Order: sequence, then structure tokens, then C-alpha cells
Amino acid sequence: MGLFFQNKTEYKSQSISKIAWRKFRKNRQGMFLLFFLLFITIIAILGYLITPDSTPYANEQILEIRLQKPLTKIQIASIRKNQPIEQHNIFYKMLFGQINDCTPIAIEKYSFSQDSLIIQRFNESAPYNIEKYHLADVVYPLKENKPIVTQNNICQFVTIDNQTHKISIRDLQKEVKKNIKYKTYLLGTDRYGRDVVSQLIIGSRVSLSVGFISVFIALIIGVFMGAIAG
Repeated sequence: MGLFFQNKTEYKSQSISKIAWRKFRKNRQGMFLLFFLLFITIIAILGYLITPDSTPYANEQILEIRLQKPLTKIQIASIRKNQPIEQHNIFYKMLFGQINDCTPIAIEKYSFSQDSLIIQRFNESAPYNIEKYHLADVVYPLKENKPIVTQNNICQFVTIDNQTHKISIRDLQKEVKKNIKYKTYLLGTDRYGRDVVSQLIIGSRVSLSVGFISVFIALIIGVFMGAIAG
């Protein structure tokens, strides 16, 4: 009798969810897909904070670079818009994006001519590929109907906030160079010149939300119908 109790196996009750999770962890393919789904979810939540194109809906179009191949590297010149752009906090930007305060232009090359920036547009035929911008107009939002005065290598201009600035041409050239950078399109661009990576990240939000809403509705209906049946 004593031997019987010594060899008796003690069993612990486990919930169905623990049993299911233990079995699921043994499935390598299932675990890989679970972590991949979590990875996509984190990317979708961060959204515009990590997208190369952080404009709303990742809809910044540069038609000159449409249908580019993956890993294409293009020089982009950012020309400041002469209008006030409301800046939002990080949480608003994460959810809805931020309107770009500059107009991006794809260029082949650029040069300086006194107080002007000369650019050659990307993939455009001459003579329509050459454009000229005043240095101050590239980096500052200028007020309309206010002339730019250049004298003794000093530029004087008025911005949209009615502030008068006096900056040397050399300093303006340094600021302009900061607005001209190379950008790599990891997955290329679509037919409208939009960044494909940004489109995929923002598009993942739609896919996840559709899946979540459909499961949520099915859960509500299922619980409601089950409660009625019970």
C-alpha cells in the first residue's frame, strides 16, 4: 500500500491556452511567422517616424525619378516653400505624417553663380533641365513682393515672418549645400516617383487594420450569438 502511494504520479491541471502555447512553440514555422508579424506590427505603429518619406500617405511625388530600380541613388535638392508649414509633435507625426516644408527636386548636378544656384534636373532634356534659384530662396521661406538685395557679397531679404536677414553669399552657399543630399531608394520608385519602401510601410497599416477589424467584428458577433444561444 505504501509502495502504491510512492509511485503514484502527481498531475497538475493546465489551462487550454498554456497547452496550446506549448505546442505552438514547437512549431518553428509558426514561431517565425509570429515574430515576423510582430515585426511588421511595430513598423506599422512607428509609421512615419521611420519612413524615408514622412509626408501624409507617403505621397511625395517626384515624376523625374518614376519607375527607378531598387537601390537607385539620386541627388535631391530641397527648395524651401515660401509658405508657413505647421510643425506637429512626434505623436501626431507618427500617426498622420508631416507636410514637407521643402519641394524636392531630383538633379544631375549643380553649381553656384554669384548669389544663385544653378541646377540641372534629373532625366530631363535640354534646355528645360536647367533652373536657377536665388540662394536665399533655397533655404528660407521668403515673403512675396519683397525684393532680395545683394550688395558687397551680402544678401538682404525678408522672410514670411517679417524678419529681415542679412547673410553673406558664402554662408548661404554653405546652407544650400546642406539642402542637397543623395537619397537611396531601397526598393525603387513607383510610376509617380514615390518611394516604394514608404508606401509599403504605410500600406501595412491598412492591411493590419483590416485584419484586426474583421476579427473584432467576428468576435463581437460570435460572443453575442453564443450568449443568445446559451
